[in-house]
Amino acid sequence: MKYALRRSVLALSLGLVSTALVACGSTRHDASEASGTSEVVPYALEHCLVMTDVPVGPGSVRYEYEGYELKFCCEACVDTFEDDPDGFMAEYESALAARD
Repeated sequence: MKYALRRSVLALSLGLVSTALVACGSTRHDASEASGTSEVVPYALEHCLVMTDVPVGPGSVRYEYEGYELKFCCEACVDTFEDDPDGFMAEYESALAARD
């Protein structure tokens, strides 16, 4: 009985992790299409714009905003960005300036 319960908990945990990974899979949002922007400035940071302690890579969410490519670790961070794009873009520009 104990073994079956542990096995069920493990299966449930793996299912939740799999769902989270799929939800944070690579997708693309094009906010620049509406503005007619054709040239896009590549994303220059190695971490998510919202959750700055989370690195971004090939599986990251790619988002274009006013001619900039942005990268996020998951869709939830895109939603957070969309709540205050001006604030996050100011942070992005500050982070770029600090690197130089």
